[in-house]
Amino acid sequence: MVRITSKIEKLLRTNTALVFLCVISIGVLVIVFRGNGSRGDSTKSDVEVKTISGTVHEGEVVETNSAPAIAEAFRGMPEPSSYTSFVYEGDQNISITTKCNDDFSVIMIFPIEIDYRSDVASARYNSAEQCIAGKQKTEKVSISGFGFEDGHEYYIVKASQGKKGMWHDPY
Repeated sequence: MVRITSKIEKLLRTNTALVFLCVISIGVLVIVFRGNGSRGDSTKSDVEVKTISGTVHEGEVVETNSAPAIAEAFRGMPEPSSYTSFVYEGDQNISITTKCNDDFSVIMIFPIEIDYRSDVASARYNSAEQCIAGKQKTEKVSISGFGFEDGHEYYIVKASQGKKGMWHDPY
């Protein structure tokens, strides 16, 4: 009985610490992104945001739906049918081989019925692992707990990503 109680206490302390870190992280994000809009030595007159569709200066009111702009950025990428696909059968792990062409190798897994080019946020699995340029590696990826459904088909998009910006050169 004492052994079980100490394990439960340790688990509760660990979970409490994780919740505390999450709350602090969210607070920092809120402060950074909902602050007064200025960062560092910037003044209000020189703060601008670069977007896919152009530059927006602080103080401008722009009504936009960023989804079409994002979809436009992915329009020229390969068709979903050109990627490796698989049927999920309750597998806990799948082996995926990636090649490193930048700072990170990216793996995204999408349901076959969703075109990643128009809904990139619908990936069931999305990871970016730091890698060594020119190297290839095969890794076992644990996909349990990401909303995969038995008997459903999924496809794997592999890509590269630098230290800044989004992923590129999908294969």
